Amino acid sequence: MLGQQNYWTLIGVDAGGQRSGLISGDGALELGRGGPSVEPAVRLADGRLTTWADVALQQSLADGSAANPQLLSRYRLRNLGATQQTFILALALRPWQVNPPQQFLSTPGGASAVTDLRRDAARLHINRAGLSLQTSQLPQRVTALPLDGGLSLTALLQAPAGHTLLRPQLGARRRDDGGRPLAHGRGGGGARVRRLVCRLCLRVRQGALLRLGQPERAHAMLDFFFQDQRPAGWLQWAEVVLPDAREPRFLGDMPHAWISADFIRSVLGIFAFERGPELLIGAGIKPSWLAAAPVGVRGLGTSFGPLDYRLTPNATGWHLDLGRAGAPVVLRWPGSEALPVVQFHSQTLSWVGRELRLPPAPVALQLINKQVERPHVLSQP
Repeated sequence: MLGQQNYWTLIGVDAGGQRSGLISGDGALELGRGGPSVEPAVRLADGRLTTWADVALQQSLADGSAANPQLLSRYRLRNLGATQQTFILALALRPWQVNPPQQFLSTPGGASAVTDLRRDAARLHINRAGLSLQTSQLPQRVTALPLDGGLSLTALLQAPAGHTLLRPQLGARRRDDGGRPLAHGRGGGGARVRRLVCRLCLRVRQGALLRLGQPERAHAMLDFFFQDQRPAGWLQWAEVVLPDAREPRFLGDMPHAWISADFIRSVLGIFAFERGPELLIGAGIKPSWLAAAPVGVRGLGTSFGPLDYRLTPNATGWHLDLGRAGAPVVLRWPGSEALPVVQFHSQTLSWVGRELRLPPAPVALQLINKQVERPHVLSQP
């Protein structure tokens, strides 16, 4: 209705095809596939109503990383000021999906009729179809309006209490902590369309640049396409991305699994990739990474089996530990600085260009940085 694109991600439980829903970057929860949504709002002490449209939105995963993604649909109100205030949290059941109307494959987006509501204690039953919304605390007040009562949240909060109405909207208000909506519905598949900005070529082009010895261009390409994560805090991509993030258009699947897989494979290629019968490591490592901290991989899957290696900076250069490797390994030294001296069993190994064939794994090597300044020894008279 505002002519702006929204973004979302899939939520659910293990084996969640029958228990999946959507959450939008604006904070709305879609209760099951094609179901209505729950939208939060806050009434301030002075009576003003604050919604998603009035705040600076920020999205993140539960622990700040992708290691343990989860959704806790728990609403917390925090007073960041010095004066004590009373806030009211409102949860509004809206007759439309998080999935917007321009989505048309598999599950058409847009409206989701709410034809019947029944309430008992802390549970709200929706449309007599097994869909329900349960709160962890009893709401202080429940109001409802028929659809022709308008879309205003203010009017909804001021409406009289309602129990069973035709096509109502409902707002549940509470102080402090809100509830935890529980949804029952069916998850779904997705569209199969091409992306307007050519991410589909990313892995081929970025991988070709690494193989051609142009890691700077490969990183520039990754940096460019990583800006397409929407919302950025959820570390995901849609199937279709436009330069204007708010231009409403069909986006296909979001998150899009095989597009994301291509991004992951492109990043892994920075550390290692297969070149015929051998493994090449280090082609995309930035010199600045080597100066700052250990760099490597553990258990990286290849056609030859798992690969482990670790380059650790030390006082004289770097220590290379090559663990598991099911094929011959070649190290390509990053950057354009002087190559380190590598010795193995009292012999100096020879570089070919900027590549060094390593002894069979497992092996540990010291790479001596010839540019490291060493203290001068003064002779005594």
